[in-house]
Amino acid sequence: MNISSMASSSSSVVVVDDDQVVNKYDVFISFRGVDTRDSFTSHVYSALCRKNVETYIDYKLERGHEISPALLKAIEDSKLSLVIFSQNYASSSWCLDELVHILKCKHRNGQLVVPVFHGIDPSHVRKQKGSYEVAFAQLQQRFHIDKVKEWRDALESAANLSGWDSLNTRPESKLVEAIVEDIINKLNSVYVSSSSSDDDAKGLVGISKRYEQVMSLLTIESYDIRVVGIWGIGGIGKTTLASVIFTRLISQFEGGCFLPNVREEAQKHGLNHLRTKLLSTLLEEETSSASNMVAGSTFARSRLRRKKVLIVLDDVNDSEQLELLVGDHDNWFGLGSRIIVTTRDIQVLRKGANEVYEVKELDFDEALQLFQLNAFKNSSPPSTDYIELSERVVDYTKGVPLALKVLGSYLHSRSKKEWESALNKLKKMPNMKIHSVLRISYDGLDEKEKDIFLDIVCFFKGEDRSLVENILDGCDLFADIGITDLINKSLITIIENRVWMHDLLQEMGWEIVRQESKDLGKRSRLWIAEDVCRVLKTNTGTATIEGIFLDMSKMRDVDLNPEVFVNMYNLRLLKIYNSNNLIKGCKLHFTRGLQCLPDALRYLHWYGYPLKSLPSNFNPENLVVLEMPHSQIEQLWSENQYLDKLRKIDLSNSENLTQFPDLSQAPHLESMNLGGHRNLLQVPSYLEYFDKLTVLNLSGNSNLKNLKAIPQRIQYLDLEGTGIEELPSSIGSLDKLFSLILRNCKGLKKLSSSMHKLKSLDHLNLYGCSSLDNFPDLPMEIRYLNLSGTAIEQVPSQIEGLSNLQILDLGNCRRLKTAPKRIMPLTQACYEDYKPDIEMVSFMNCLNLDENARDNLMEYAQLRVWRMATAAASLRPTPADEDEQSQLFVCCPGNKIPSWFHYQSEGSSISIKLPSQWFRTNFLGFTLYHLFLWYDHSFNLNVLKGDERENWCTNLRNATEVSFEFNPVDLFSDPVESCYVKKCGVCLIYAQDQDSTIVMDEDVGKLTVGESSKSKRPRQAYQPTGTSIFTDNGDEEEEGEPQPKRN
Repeated sequence: MNISSMASSSSSVVVVDDDQVVNKYDVFISFRGVDTRDSFTSHVYSALCRKNVETYIDYKLERGHEISPALLKAIEDSKLSLVIFSQNYASSSWCLDELVHILKCKHRNGQLVVPVFHGIDPSHVRKQKGSYEVAFAQLQQRFHIDKVKEWRDALESAANLSGWDSLNTRPESKLVEAIVEDIINKLNSVYVSSSSSDDDAKGLVGISKRYEQVMSLLTIESYDIRVVGIWGIGGIGKTTLASVIFTRLISQFEGGCFLPNVREEAQKHGLNHLRTKLLSTLLEEETSSASNMVAGSTFARSRLRRKKVLIVLDDVNDSEQLELLVGDHDNWFGLGSRIIVTTRDIQVLRKGANEVYEVKELDFDEALQLFQLNAFKNSSPPSTDYIELSERVVDYTKGVPLALKVLGSYLHSRSKKEWESALNKLKKMPNMKIHSVLRISYDGLDEKEKDIFLDIVCFFKGEDRSLVENILDGCDLFADIGITDLINKSLITIIENRVWMHDLLQEMGWEIVRQESKDLGKRSRLWIAEDVCRVLKTNTGTATIEGIFLDMSKMRDVDLNPEVFVNMYNLRLLKIYNSNNLIKGCKLHFTRGLQCLPDALRYLHWYGYPLKSLPSNFNPENLVVLEMPHSQIEQLWSENQYLDKLRKIDLSNSENLTQFPDLSQAPHLESMNLGGHRNLLQVPSYLEYFDKLTVLNLSGNSNLKNLKAIPQRIQYLDLEGTGIEELPSSIGSLDKLFSLILRNCKGLKKLSSSMHKLKSLDHLNLYGCSSLDNFPDLPMEIRYLNLSGTAIEQVPSQIEGLSNLQILDLGNCRRLKTAPKRIMPLTQACYEDYKPDIEMVSFMNCLNLDENARDNLMEYAQLRVWRMATAAASLRPTPADEDEQSQLFVCCPGNKIPSWFHYQSEGSSISIKLPSQWFRTNFLGFTLYHLFLWYDHSFNLNVLKGDERENWCTNLRNATEVSFEFNPVDLFSDPVESCYVKKCGVCLIYAQDQDSTIVMDEDVGKLTVGESSKSKRPRQAYQPTGTSIFTDNGDEEEEGEPQPKRN
C-alpha cells in the first residue's frame, strides 16, 4: 500500500447552490417533436440518462412558457447542444430560433454542437432543399427577410459541422450508441480541459488539483481492479472529493454505486443490509431480489463479474466492512473496475487498498477563498474591514473546509458589527474544537428548528425524508419548512431523499445534548446503549427525556421496573431495536409487567416486544409510526382507538396476534405490514376505503384464503405464502398497483381475468405457485415476470408481445414441455444488437422440455455467441477499449455438450493445447460450457505456458496451452457443496471474414455468413470475448454417451 500526501495542493470540495453553478446541464437536445419525440429522440435521451449525462429536453418546460427566456437560459446552461435535424425541423420557427441561439452560444462561449441528420440528406439542410425548401417558402410569407436569412445562415453553418447521418449508420440502435459515445468523449474532454478557476467559481476550490492527484492513483486506463483509499480527519472533504470523482467518471463504467456513511449504516442495519444495497444497485434489481443473491445466484455472479463498475464506500471504519462489501474484488467485479474508500482510520486500508491518498487541511489562501465564496457568494468583500475579519475567521477554523462553509453561510449578509460579535464569541471559546465552531449556526435557529436538528442528529440521520417529516410533523415541529431551513443553513443535506449531515455537525449536536446535564436522566435525548441502560435499570428517567433509541445488540438482558416510563411523560420517540440480525427476541424483560407508556409517543418501534398487549392505560392517539415486529403481542388494545395521526404500522411476524387490530379509526394510514400471522383469517372490509394506503404486506398468513377488501390506491401488495386460492375480479381496478408478490401461494389456482387492466403493474412474482397452470393476459407494461415453480406446461403466447419485459424466470417449471421459438425481447436481441434488451431468461431445471424446445434454446445460444462475438469485435477499434470485456450467459436444461464445442472433458476442468498461430487477428474469444447439477458456477482460467504477466488477456497471445477450471461457488466465492460439474467444454471462435457478420436465416433457422450492410472500421487489437453456456442436469440420470474429446 502506497500513501500519497499532497498537502500543498489539497483543496476544499464544496457543493454550492444552483445560482452558483456555471452549467446545469451537460446536453441540450434540439429536435422537432412531431418527427422524433417518441422515437429516435427518446432513445437518445434515455441512453444519455443511463450514462448519467444530465440532459435537458424541452418537455421539461412548464406549460405556457415562451421560448424566451426559459428555453434560451437552458441552452446557455448546457455544455453541448445536440441538434437533431429531421424532415419537418425547418417548418418550426421555434426550432430555428433554438438553432440560432445555440450557434450564438457556440461562437460566444465555445459551446459544443453536434448535428444529427435523421432521415434527411445533410445537403438538404445546408442548401434548404426538399422539405426545407417548402418550409422556407412558407416562412418567407410570415417573417421578415432578415429573420429568414438568419435562419438560413444558421442551417448552413450547422450542416457544415461534423456530425452523424442516420443513412450511413444502421441499425438505429448502433447510431444511438455511437452518438452517446461521441458526446461522452467530447464532454470528458471539456471536464479535463476545464480550468481550476471554473471549479473555484462553482465553489469547488482547487478541486482540479485534488482530482488529478487521485486520478493518477486510480490509473483508469489499466485493466486491473484497483482500490484507492481517501484518508483524513472528519470534515476535511473526503466524501465530497469522492462524490466529484464518482460524478465525473461514472459514464466511463457499466455500473456504479455510491454507498454513503458505511460506518453508521452498518451500526444501524448491519453489513448484510449494506451488501444487499450494493448488489441491488450494481445489478439494478429490487432490494428483495438482491438479498436472495447472497445465498448464491450463478447468473447474478456472472453478470457482476462481467461488469466494469465504479464503487465508492464512504466513511468505512472497520476492515470487516471492507472485506464483506468488496473483499475479493478481483473475483467479484469486471476488469477495469475501480473502488474508492473514504475513511478516517488508515488501518482500514492497510490490507485492502492499492493506494492511499492523504487529504490535508487547506492552506491559508485556499481556505480564505472558500470562506469568501460562502460569506459573500459571488461578490467581493464590501470593504477592507471584511477582508481582515475574513482572515480572522479563516485563522480560527484551521483549514477545515466544512467549518469554513458553515461559518461563511452563517455570516452571509450580516453587518460588520455582527461579524465582530461572532468573532468575539469565538474568542471566548479558544479551546473548543470544530463542533464548537459549527454550533454558531445552531444557535441561530428557532426552538422548533433546534428540536428538528437534534432529533436528526441523534436519531434520524440517513433516514427517509418523508418518514422523518411525518414523525416530526406529528410532534408539532413543522418539519417541512424546518428541514428546508436546515438545508439552506448548510446544517443538513438531502441525498436520494435521505437526510444526511456532516460528521462534525453530528458530533456538535451530540455535544449540545451532553451539555444539557451531567445527569443522564435529565438529558433530552439518549442514543448510546450504555447510557440508556443505566437510566432504565436505575429508573431515573425524567420528564426532560424526549427520545430514546436503544440498540439491544450492545447490551445484556435486564429485568426492568414496571414503572420505568412513569416519569418520562414527555417521551416522543422510542426505538428499541437490534442491529444484529442474528440475535432474536427482546433483551428487556418485564416479569412484573409494564405499568404505562407515555401518551406523548409519536414514534414507537419495539423489536420483540415481550408482553401480550400494550398497557391498558396507554392512549395511542398521538402515534404516527407503530412498529413492533417479532413481538409477543396477542392484542394491541381492547377497544376502538382514535388514530388520526397514524401513518405506518408494522406488526410483522408477531405470531401470537390473535386477530386483526382494529384500525378503522386510522384513515390516514399509508403503510401496513401484518406479515407472518398464521391466525389472520380475513382482512377487514374497512381497508377498502383507506385511500391513503399504498403499501400492504400480508405475506406468510397461511390461513388467509381470500382477499375481498383491497385499498384502491395500493401500490405494493405482498401476499407471499398466503392461503389465497383465487384473486378477486376487483383487482383489475387497482390502477396504481406497481408490484404484486404471490410467491409460494401453493393453493393459488387462478388469476383474475381482469389482470390486463393493471396499467401500472411492473413486477409480478408467482414463484412457487405450484397449483397455477395457466394465467390470463397481462398488462403490456410489465417488466419483471417470475413464473418459476408453477405448473404451466407451455409458455403463454402472449408473452411474445410483452415488449417491456426485462426478466422472465421459468426455472423449476417441471411440467413445462415447450418453449416458444421466439420470445420477442430475445428476437430483438438477436437481430438488432448483441446486447439483449431482456436481462434474463431462465429455463433452469425445466427437465421435461421436449427435444425441439431444447434444440431451439441451444440454437439460440449458438446464434447469440456468434452475434455477440462478431459485434463485440467490430465495436473494439482501438486498444484503449480493451478493458470492456464482453461475456454472454446462457442457461438451458440438458445432459450433453453440443458437438460444436470441439474440446470436451469429463469433470470440472479441461486443458487444451492451442494450435499454432491460434491468436490471429480474427480471433473473437472463447466459449465455455459446463454441465452441472444445481445452479452455481464460476471458472478460473490459468495460462499454463507463456509469459507471466499481470493481465491474463495479454498472456494469451504467447500461450501454447490453456486450462479452465469450473468451481461451484456462491456470489461471494464461498464453495457450494450441493453442486458439481459433470462435464465441460471449450470452443474457440474466429471470424471468417472481417467484413462478415452472423445472421439468422429466418426460413430455415440455420447460421449463415453474409455480407454486412454496415460500414465497419478496420479491427485492431482487442480483448477477446468470453462466453459461458451451461446446462443443468437436475436430478435426471444422464442419457447417452459423452461426446468424444477432439483436439
